[in-house]
Amino acid sequence: MPTSAQVPDQPRISARSLLWVGLGALWLLDGLLALQPNMYMNMLDVVAMGGWGQPAWMVSLINDGVIQWLYTSHSALAANALLAGVQITIGGGLLMGRARQWGRLFLIASLPVAVVIWFFGEWAGGFFGLDVSLISGGPGAAFLYALIAWLLLQPEGWWQTGAAEGRLHRWLGWTWLMGAVLQACPDFWKGTTQSLTFLGAAVLTRQGALTAPIHAVATFGGAHPVLLNALFVLVMAVLGVGLWRAPARWTWTLGVLLALFTWWIGENFGALLSGAGTDPNTGLVWLLLLAAAYVEQRAHLATSQPGRQRTAGPAVAD
Repeated sequence: MPTSAQVPDQPRISARSLLWVGLGALWLLDGLLALQPNMYMNMLDVVAMGGWGQPAWMVSLINDGVIQWLYTSHSALAANALLAGVQITIGGGLLMGRARQWGRLFLIASLPVAVVIWFFGEWAGGFFGLDVSLISGGPGAAFLYALIAWLLLQPEGWWQTGAAEGRLHRWLGWTWLMGAVLQACPDFWKGTTQSLTFLGAAVLTRQGALTAPIHAVATFGGAHPVLLNALFVLVMAVLGVGLWRAPARWTWTLGVLLALFTWWIGENFGALLSGAGTDPNTGLVWLLLLAAAYVEQRAHLATSQPGRQRTAGPAVAD
């Protein structure tokens, strides 16, 4: 039976478990999406579209190099099958190995896979093209996958002893502050950039009720780019400061709303309804990270306020 001093540490394990299960589910979902009909060709088309605005050397390497070779060598189907197998294996291994020591091997294996997907499939999140926007998918879902894997590879004691206390929401705060700085870059104040950013996400799916708000924001951004971008910068900066400091209820609410806006308006739900979506994009991952950071904060409140600490009880297994 654990002592009362041990019990308040248990909620921290919940945050770790949430990230672990969430990461495994995301990898598994990505692998299943790769098995969609004709995905081996759709994936190449979607990747090629992402080259807009990227530097010439990167376009030459990815579009004129890798993608062209996959087309001409008729290797696209085999490459897609390999990718699906790797993603499903990683996802299944993480979900089954969460409470086992060998589960860390799948975390380690996921890192190089995420880096390859991030660079070749997500154009390095737009970093080399200097057009990184957290509203439209930056810094890339695979980048966030790698970050979560790195967090989970920290020793278990790093989570249980409180070494992770506050780091999740502080990191998220820093990230959204940096996102505000990147959103303030000159190109995002142009109407063509604002319009094309959102229309690029909408064209992959059938037009209807779900895409109408995306077109509305794209039209507004084309007509009033300075106003819309100023609003983005302000909201991201406010969220970043709120998360960096002790987050309040309004902070978490704003974070969830911005993540949902990103996932819907900025990313069109990762084009999951198009048959060509390779992953749910970053909006869903931001929601996962916000949920884990919220659990961490609740654990901190439970341990820092003596009146709210629990007495001895059954331990929660990780």
